[in-house]
Amino acid sequence: CVQKQNLDTLTESILRRYTMLYDAYFEQRSLILRGQFYELSFSALQEDAIAQIQLIYQALNWPYSPAFDAKVRQYLQARGGYRKNTFPALDPATQQLIQQRWQRAFETWGYKPSSQCGSQPAEAKSR
Repeated sequence: CVQKQNLDTLTESILRRYTMLYDAYFEQRSLILRGQFYELSFSALQEDAIAQIQLIYQALNWPYSPAFDAKVRQYLQARGGYRKNTFPALDPATQQLIQQRWQRAFETWGYKPSSQCGSQPAEAKSR
């Protein structure tokens, strides 16, 4: 932020901005030409990054050579010890608020309600 954030309105500000951003995205993504766009879930990328990267390249009709594959594998191996940040669970009231306000995104991407505000996203989609 360039300005001081009002902590009393921070949660509402985040919820509102996310909703505005993704409402605009969902309304306009059909304008992206077929073959120039690909969506995948983070969990799919975590499970098998190589396969997901190959699917991205295939969907976008980009060349995926053995030399490039070797570079991708080398890059991923070098980051093999990386661990995601962890955060404490959100309180139930905040989880429910997020589920309500971001319901469109959860439904569009196939996230099921859970104690962690969405899990098990739908499969990747390409356009």
